[in-house]
This record gives sequence, structure tokens and C-alpha cells, in this order.
Amino acid sequence: LAKELGASDIITEYEVECEWNDSLQTVLSMGQETMLNIKYWKAPLYAVENLPCRYTDFEKMFCPVNCPLEAPLSLPALPGNLHRGVMPSMTDLTEDAKSSVVMSCWHENLDNLQKPAADMLLESLGGRRAVHGIKMTHWLWSLLKVLSTWRERHIVTSPHDAFEKRRNFSMTYLDEGGRFNVHIRAGTTVAIDALNGYFLGPSWGDDWKWLQKHTFETKPEGGASFRSLFGSALTLGSLSRRRIYHEALEHEKSQSRGMLSPFGFPRSTVVAAVKDIKSMEWYHMLAMTSMGEGAKKESSVRYWRWRGFLIQYNTSGSEGPPIVLVHGFGAFGDHYRGNIEGLAEKGNRVWALTMLGFGRSEKPNVLYTGLLWAELLRDFILVVVREPAILVGNSVGGYMACSVAGIWPSVVKSLVLLNTAGIIIPEYQSLKYQKPREKSTFAWLAGRLLLFFLRISVGSLLKKCYPMRPWRVDKWLHGEVMRASYDPGAVAVLESLFCLGKPLPVNYFIDCYSNKVLVIQGVRDPLNPYTDRAFILQSCCQNVTAKYIDAGHCPHDEFPDEVNTLIFEWIQSL
Repeated sequence: LAKELGASDIITEYEVECEWNDSLQTVLSMGQETMLNIKYWKAPLYAVENLPCRYTDFEKMFCPVNCPLEAPLSLPALPGNLHRGVMPSMTDLTEDAKSSVVMSCWHENLDNLQKPAADMLLESLGGRRAVHGIKMTHWLWSLLKVLSTWRERHIVTSPHDAFEKRRNFSMTYLDEGGRFNVHIRAGTTVAIDALNGYFLGPSWGDDWKWLQKHTFETKPEGGASFRSLFGSALTLGSLSRRRIYHEALEHEKSQSRGMLSPFGFPRSTVVAAVKDIKSMEWYHMLAMTSMGEGAKKESSVRYWRWRGFLIQYNTSGSEGPPIVLVHGFGAFGDHYRGNIEGLAEKGNRVWALTMLGFGRSEKPNVLYTGLLWAELLRDFILVVVREPAILVGNSVGGYMACSVAGIWPSVVKSLVLLNTAGIIIPEYQSLKYQKPREKSTFAWLAGRLLLFFLRISVGSLLKKCYPMRPWRVDKWLHGEVMRASYDPGAVAVLESLFCLGKPLPVNYFIDCYSNKVLVIQGVRDPLNPYTDRAFILQSCCQNVTAKYIDAGHCPHDEFPDEVNTLIFEWIQSL
């Protein structure tokens, strides 16, 4: 298009998502003969030069918020010989994008793999039904039906459906009274009007009843309704974080005779909006800082956007079998610091993923479950890796890898489990998946108490996991774990622990997976003290091979070279 128009520059907003930047660099290389340039612009919420590591330190800086720019009164006239053409529909753009992709069996199965929700598939495996833990009364069934319908309409389940779902959400419709209502769409005016309607909270007028209905149909976690309603408008650029903060201030002034309360925003919807955009801005700045630090260390730190949330991952290697490394609870992708380059040097392509809610990935206020992380891991393989991968998981990461292999076996080439978490029931007869409960006051309090305990004892807990080489718990590892605990939303992961039902045994997922599985067990693990744990898995699952290593709970970081050799030999045997 730039070549056809004779353009010399492409002006775009700076984005931390690496696939977008890769696309721009591809365009730039194609336009070398025409001297095409790409110019970036930024609109940060804060004017910050040196970002501190911890969010609490950043809050103490009291950085002023930048004001939104006023819209121009006029735009330059188009060249006289330029034909305006016809604006294509979203369907046309989607079909054109699909036609430009070289289709394969993998791409053809992409939608089919992503559309069904993990819990629905899990209930259908083996003909087992889910236990909801409570009696299904008529009103509860109706409520669940409404929530299920909303989920299908508004939650993005595949990259191809994302644009169409956003388009459908922006269409006008007739309400019961025959009046036209609109959803939040790409138009800035409509989006700002809807934002002010959202700020009104309990005092919604008749014009915003649809907004009130949708807000109360969202997940019960505080602030979840804001991201659900306005996430698309933020992604598309119809609203900026600056504009939302400015509108929140103007709304409170209008409700308080031009004055702002010294005690903060009184309305819960305004608090949710401001809190969420500040959190989004923090993770955006953290992503830019992390990529800059990675470039200095010649490490490939990248970001991917999943369902609107920023996910960090590290990658190395340009050829060979794909390996995806999954960390344990409280850790992050760089916990495989001794494995990423080590496995890549042995002729593999390696991705070390930092799961949602951990490390330097975003930590939204959602209910975290094993199936949520499993869907994230599945989509990462489908969208980023783009071919079946060898999953390597430590602790809870091993359980996540097993979940993906059991529910979507076609995306997993093989499994490697490092001191995997999860119970083992050798001779189970009938298993029932228990759905998580909603967050409660008890979960809110218990999550904060647990976070406080973990902060004061993180050093000793880490060293217990490294019984043979405690010096591997260095200042960097301790600092990264502590840093993440102060991120906005970090406590939401711990709150979710008190809402989960009894998990399915890890050998259940392995039984649903027909390919080979390697279990590497550190025999000095203080969290799973059963030395015969790997032997039990091997005896009850025919596709499991067990290897033992004289290490603790994190053998990959305690003895990285030895673990790398075991993984490399395993890949060679596949």
C-alpha cells in the first residue's frame, strides 16, 4: 500500500507486542528500494525516565499524569488525484488476511482447537460429568445460562474470531422498548459516552440499562467489568489510558461541584477504571524496560498479548525441535536461566514462557485456575510456536503441561516433567471435575495473609528447594521473586488458591495422552518427599519413563547441565 501511494513514512504507535514489531520490520525490509521509513509515536500515561523495579517504589515517585491531546480542528486535504475507494468490512479484512496465509493442516485445525473451552472438554473426557458442589435450583441454572451466553459472545477464543467478536460487540440493536442502543464500539464519541455511563454506577439512567446489565453479568472480581467492557476500545485505540483517567477526574468533579475528594474516588466503577489503567500502564512500562535490559544482555525477551494481557517469554535457537519451558508456582520464565541457551546450543528452538499472574507478565484480577493456564499454554503453542511442541514443566508447570497434553494431545509432541505437582491415584475408578468457587471474603483475607508470609520467608523457602546447591538461590533469583510479589494484582493469584476444588490426578491426564512422557525426579524434593513418586507414575502409566537425579524441587536450576543432557537424549530418542 505504501509503495502504491508513494509514501515515504509509515507512522504508527509504539507497541511492545513483538509479533507486531516483527511485521513492521518485514514491511521495512520490503520497502528498502523505496527508502521507506517507520516512525513511532508514544502516548504514555506518566512521564518517567528511570522506572524502578518495584511498583511500590514507583508509586512513591508520585509521577504526574499526562493530559490527553486535543483532537485537531482540521486535517490536511487529500491529494486531488487520490481516489478514496470503499471502506472494507471486517469480514473482507479477515478473509483477505486468511487468504494471505499459507494454509496447512495445522492452520486448518487452529480454530477447532481453540473454540471449545477447557472445562467443557474436560467434562466430556471419558464420559465424566462435572460436580458443581451445590444443588442446581431453577434460578441458579438461569444465571449460569446467562453467564455462559455472555462468555460465548464476549470472550475471545481464537485469533480469527477476535476481530469479528469485537465488531459484533460494536453493533447497534433494539431493546425491548423499541429504542436503539449501542454497544461500545470503535467510535471515540460512543466509547466516551459509554465510559461516563459506566462511571455513574448505581445511578444509571434508562439509557445505560444495557451497560448496567452487562456489568453485573461479568465475573465478580472487583474491576473485572471495566476490562471486559472497554478492553477492545483500548486495544483499538478508540480510548487511551490518558483519556480514561481524564474522564474519571472530570466525572468526579461534575459530581462534587468541581472538587475532588482527598480520600480518593468514591464510586467503585471509577476506582476500578483508574486502578486498571494504572496497572496496564505499569506492565507496559515494565515490558519496555525488560526488553531493554534483555537487549543489553543479548537475551531475547519478548512479549505476546493473550486475551488483552501482556505475556513475557524468552526465546533462543533458530532450528531444531520446538521446546516450551513452563515454570512452577511463584517462578517465571527466566527460572530456566541455565536451560534456555543450553538446550538451544544442542540444536533446539526454545521458548521459556512466564505464565499469566507471575514474573513480569500481567497480573489481572481474574480467577486463576489450572485450566486458565492450560488454555494460555495451548494458545501459546498455536499462535507463537505454530507447531506441536515438547513441553517441559517444573512443579505446577508440570501439571499444566499434563493438562494440555491430556485435553489437546495434538499440540504436544512429548512431555518432560521435572518434579511435577499433582496428586497420583493409581487405580482411580470414577473422577469428577470440580469447578472453582467464586472469590469470597475469606479468600480475600487468606490471600493477603499468605502473601505477607511468603514475602518474609521467601529466602528460606527457596533454599529448601535447593538442598544440594543452596548458593544457586542468589540475589537475582530472590530479588525477582520479591519484585513480582509487589506488582499490582499479585495477590489475585493467591486468592484463587482458596477457591479451587480438588484437582484431578496428574496420572489421569497422562492416561489421556498417548505419546511418550519423561519424568525427571529430584529425590531430595522437600515439597514432594516421596522418593518413589516417579516410580508410581511409571508403574501406573505405560508411556512414562523415569529418571532420577540427586537434587531438590528445581533440578533444572540446581543442576542445569545434567538436566539439559537428559532432555537432549530424550528428544533424540523420540
